[in-house]
Amino acid sequence: MDPIDHLLEEHREIMARVVEVRAATAKEIIELLDSHFAKEEQILFPLARQVLDPPTKGSVAAAMEGMR
Repeated sequence: MDPIDHLLEEHREIMARVVEVRAATAKEIIELLDSHFAKEEQILFPLARQVLDPPTKGSVAAAMEGMR
């Protein structure tokens, strides 16, 4: 499984855990999110910096800013 597929799978797992929040402790959810965010910081974002052209990087940055 490539890194992007792995991160997408984690997104699905996170959403499943949120749906089942009654069964998961806050600590478990925080640990899962911390691990996932670290992978995005270490794998996804550096990869994006390498492969995206400047206009696309700007579009992505603007979209992310709009999510705040």
